[in-house]
Amino acid sequence: MDDGLGKSDFLNEPPGEATPGGDGKLSHVPEYRGTETILFVDDNAMFREFGALALRSYGYTVIEAADGEEAIAAIARFVAPIHLVVTDVIMPNLDGHDLVRTLRGWYPNIRVLFMSGYARGEAGVRDQADEATGFLAKPFHVNQLAATMRSLLDKRIRGDRRAEHSLDPEQSEQHGRNG
Repeated sequence: MDDGLGKSDFLNEPPGEATPGGDGKLSHVPEYRGTETILFVDDNAMFREFGALALRSYGYTVIEAADGEEAIAAIARFVAPIHLVVTDVIMPNLDGHDLVRTLRGWYPNIRVLFMSGYARGEAGVRDQADEATGFLAKPFHVNQLAATMRSLLDKRIRGDRRAEHSLDPEQSEQHGRNG
């Protein structure tokens, strides 16, 4: 499935749609744009870099991490709230499931978008599924990623308060994570 570059997990065209002009440029859907901060976690460097670049082109601030351990370290260093975690499921060191369990211990309503190219990745997500969680099966188009993220970010969640679902560094000190 992977061409070694990591981009093969992104489709060139949205399913059932043609890319206007066919010039290889991203066709942005304005409704999917945002200014929130996204933590993007994937062990495939090229996939992570391409995904982060695409999300930045939509207006998002993106923090990149190669696995769950690196993601937790990045959160400890970052000074602004993180609004959504987009994470691969199967990774070395600390996988996506364990990363989310750790984060939800600190921030129960943090919004999470899992992604995986493996059937076992999708099956494991069901254990952590709730209204603040989404899943995308690889491969997917960048517009699908942006649309799913926007939906999660805009969704009203029971008991939702900004302090409970964003990763705010001031709160991290309350949870023993002072970087």
